[in-house]
Amino acid sequence: MVMVAPIGSSRSGIRRSGVKRDVIREHSTARNLFREIQLPKYFLDTNILIDYGRNPAVRQRLECARVNGVTVLIAPPALVELTRGMVKAGPNHFHNDQQVFMWFRRHDLEVLPLPNPFLADLLRSVARRRSGVEPTHYRKLIEMVSTASDFEAFIKATAGTVWRDVNRADEIHNAELDRELAALGTLAKKNLGSDVARRLSRQFGVPGCHPNPVIVAQKLSAALEFLQSCMKKVKDGANPRKNNAGLYTDFQLLLYLGSPDFVFLTREDFRSDIKISPQRNRIVDLDSLRP
Repeated sequence: MVMVAPIGSSRSGIRRSGVKRDVIREHSTARNLFREIQLPKYFLDTNILIDYGRNPAVRQRLECARVNGVTVLIAPPALVELTRGMVKAGPNHFHNDQQVFMWFRRHDLEVLPLPNPFLADLLRSVARRRSGVEPTHYRKLIEMVSTASDFEAFIKATAGTVWRDVNRADEIHNAELDRELAALGTLAKKNLGSDVARRLSRQFGVPGCHPNPVIVAQKLSAALEFLQSCMKKVKDGANPRKNNAGLYTDFQLLLYLGSPDFVFLTREDFRSDIKISPQRNRIVDLDSLRP
């Protein structure tokens, strides 16, 4: 006679709870494993994008990474800087730079929000100032560059679009850069480097209700440490307009490290400017990508 323990007996209960524990443990292990194998999301510096257009080895490395599951994101500051350089060079490097835009379009890579709306979402707040430029506008830019037969055709295609002044991109950028560097110089002279987080927090929210500067400093630690390092150099007599005009774009790109899932792929060495922020470990070069 086969003895079967009743469903409600302690023997059956132990067996069932043991199985349940094993199942829960299995699912927990699977979830942890999934988290471990999730690949990071890379946003690329302008120098990497330029290399993609001009260096087949870099092109192959990035494409292999994408095929192997790495998510590649388009950061608007890098895209604008690439476009500005392309327009400034005229037809000289157009077809090389066009390769980058064609890659973006071919794989429908995600375009991140501009820094202000990105930070507003990150800080769970609202931006007090909006440019009106959306990711869809950048997708239109990518399409126009990708499909143009040559540089002149691209310039003609921008007529009647939000990019109609793209041939003045360098002039517009330089005017904005002069304003930002002037503001940086003022902060440096007043020794207000430690006040940057508070000043940045006041660009979001509504009067009397702004993001906590402590949270801002934590979430944007790499960008703020970089900016404070630049301010110290300016205070000591450095001329960023002459020696480091790219710092404004660098600062904007570093803001995206506020998302813990993002990795910044660059050829630039930030180690002398970012020494403390834990986000420095997510600033990597091409060697970090397996061939």
